Amino acid sequence: MMNVQLLSVLAVLCPATSAGTCADGKCSLTDETSLMQVQKSLRPGGQRKPEEMYAVATEAYTLEEGPTPPPGCEDQGCQGDGPNCGGNEFMCTGNGWTVTGWYRQCSLGGDTCSNGWKVRCAKCPQSVKSVTMPVPHTPKAPDKGLQRFSCSKHCGGAAPGGCYCDHLCTGYGDCCDDYSAACTASAKKTASIAAKSAAPGPPVVMPTDAPTFSGFAVSSQNQANVTVATATQANNTATLHTLKKALDNATHLQAAVDANITMFAHKEAKAKKAFVQDRASAVTFAKKRELANITVMTATKAMANAFYAEKGAAAGAQDELAKETDASAQGRYYTKDLIDRKQKTSDAQDAVRVGNIAVKKAMNDLAYAQKLAQHAQHASSAHAKQQRSIQSQGQQAAIESAVKNTMEGAYIESSIKRNDSNVPPWGDVSPPASLR
Repeated sequence: MMNVQLLSVLAVLCPATSAGTCADGKCSLTDETSLMQVQKSLRPGGQRKPEEMYAVATEAYTLEEGPTPPPGCEDQGCQGDGPNCGGNEFMCTGNGWTVTGWYRQCSLGGDTCSNGWKVRCAKCPQSVKSVTMPVPHTPKAPDKGLQRFSCSKHCGGAAPGGCYCDHLCTGYGDCCDDYSAACTASAKKTASIAAKSAAPGPPVVMPTDAPTFSGFAVSSQNQANVTVATATQANNTATLHTLKKALDNATHLQAAVDANITMFAHKEAKAKKAFVQDRASAVTFAKKRELANITVMTATKAMANAFYAEKGAAAGAQDELAKETDASAQGRYYTKDLIDRKQKTSDAQDAVRVGNIAVKKAMNDLAYAQKLAQHAQHASSAHAKQQRSIQSQGQQAAIESAVKNTMEGAYIESSIKRNDSNVPPWGDVSPPASLR
């Protein structure tokens, strides 16, 4: 029966993934091998070389009330993370160390075990023996859920709270608080009731001529078979114990791999978020830079327009001043001519009338010339305004095209597999308010 149970356990434990490679934070599993094969390739921790051991992260023991390691031992710290600590002997012996103690807490700032133990390891001479795991005292659950941590109705199995109620829990240190009271006492009570309920049989009458037996003869072959079977059972028990330790270690390594996967998934999401933010910043910066360049160009053009407008106004003023000077000179000339003609004799009255008519005509010409000058100035201003309007419309279209092309170019440069045919308009960013 024992062999059948052992084979059943081995059939469950043997398939396990063991071979794999890790590089740059990424691991790949390549094949499957059995725990039996792994166990055959393992060597005891004391026979390993330091470079063959895994780099183990331990928690330094800093509590003052704790015992010191045995003489000749170098403390290596504690292993097992709370609140559900899974410290076991294999965590020390698997690295060539010796178990020097079992604790609920190893440092003031560290976590505390609500169940299980933290195992303390040390490098010790071979003569120093490991400390055996104590029977733990599982903390009682709150009154509301006390039955979750009770062996009542769960003897031979596990309670809902995670503690055990079978005969193996004392060896693993995970029995429920009431295991002895609920299960051991229950078994004794059941046996007592069964004994009391058995009806007494009739008195036994011993025969007076009972035969005499000399006993069964045990052959040497049967004795050898018993010895071989006993050795085989002991060997199978030791192998099962080793496999259980290997399973605990594999579970610990799997938890570490799961933590690495979670950590790198978080880093990937963080890097992706930073990439999107940097790309949006690049597009926004390109938009601001182009708008700044356009603002400078607009200011420069406005200054040029003002300069040429100033020069044109100055030239127009000079022209009007020259016209005014000419008209003033003509007026003085005709006035002098009129005075000269008045000084002539009366027989020059016709010439004087002609002179008066000429003076009036000159005045009319002066007024007409001034009116023409005003019309010319208004026409010149209207033409200049029309030219500025045409230039402003062309400038607005050029500004919008330049800003759009620059924003889309920045989006292409900040993206993968993006070109002019599949880039979103305006680089996936709203166009400037001034261009809407």
